[in-house]
Amino acid sequence: MNERAAKDREMQDAVANIRKWGAILATSEEKYKILLRAKILLLRGEGGGQKWPANLVPDLARGDSEVAELRKKRDNNEVMYKAAIDALNVLKLQYKSIDADIDAVRRTI
Repeated sequence: MNERAAKDREMQDAVANIRKWGAILATSEEKYKILLRAKILLLRGEGGGQKWPANLVPDLARGDSEVAELRKKRDNNEVMYKAAIDALNVLKLQYKSIDADIDAVRRTI
């Protein structure tokens, strides 16, 4: 039972970690999209800049160093978020294994 209580605490921490990385991911996604939109508008000539062909605009905007840096941060945060979810899933499996062991012991009593 002590193992089970420890696993409960680990799972609560894992859920908190998912919430944390989910919020970080959402914020980084927002920053990336806002800057990408601004660069696209600038490249289309709506911000007073040079007008580029429409088919090149998205690639040129994503190739901007500021936009690329925010995209990299967003992607890194997404990896951390998914890793936190995977960590919780591992804990769930461990918890189920502990429960199975407890049930097996109960059946032998």
